[in-house]
Amino acid sequence: MILITQYMINLTVLKTYHCGSEEAKKLELYLNNVDIYVPEVALSTENFANQQEKLWEDILENKNLILEDYLNFDSDDLESNYLLEESKLLKKFGIKKWHLERFEIDKIASLEKYLELADVYLNLAYGNLNSCKFESAYDLMLRHLKVMKHITFERDKEIYKNLLEAEDRLKLRYSEFKNKKDLKMVIQIGGMHNIEPVLGINISTIDLMSDQIIYILNDRIINFLDSKSKSLDLKDNLLKLMMIGNISMYSDMGESQILLKSRLELESYLVNKL
Repeated sequence: MILITQYMINLTVLKTYHCGSEEAKKLELYLNNVDIYVPEVALSTENFANQQEKLWEDILENKNLILEDYLNFDSDDLESNYLLEESKLLKKFGIKKWHLERFEIDKIASLEKYLELADVYLNLAYGNLNSCKFESAYDLMLRHLKVMKHITFERDKEIYKNLLEAEDRLKLRYSEFKNKKDLKMVIQIGGMHNIEPVLGINISTIDLMSDQIIYILNDRIINFLDSKSKSLDLKDNLLKLMMIGNISMYSDMGESQILLKSRLELESYLVNKL
């Protein structure tokens, strides 16, 4: 529970993996008696946030609405399946939404340039990996992750800024909260985020991604970046992250085999596959 203004917001952060309906179903345990749900919507503006919040209010009031139509549902897309299940749960519990990313347009333009750079590094990294230019691939993948880490930090600062104003704004936005002294809020966020140090306070964080291999590998690399220490297994983790992140290319091996093999064994496999 954190003090935002003169009242209290009971805040829970759920770290999730936006991949498939089964991942979204993990949210249900934490949604009972929740007043406000904060979805992860990267780099949204104040205007977009207001539009989405109003649209969700209309959806909650419309008992006959087909959520698949609202979401432009694509059954073949894992993130789309996640969002559908998430929306079903929020509609079931009648939970309002509020966005914590409400950037100024100029700031979004700046961060989008970083995103473009991150994509360039990522595409070059995979191009080098496919050509078995391993050292270049590892360097480029690390550059990609460093840029993404910067973007995530800027997003976390935006979340913190808006969280400080959350109670007052929510009481203005939703009349039913005007006299409520204990708002219960759930923030859903991805694994790369680390808002606790940004907030500077202890909050309840529940990791729903602990069984996701790609998250574990990514977390190891981010911890390496944070520690600024040398790591003998950095390249090992970078290679495994890249291969599992594009597992369809290596389906003859699979995630479990990739994890078990050494970097030299994986490099040899890729050379033979070339």
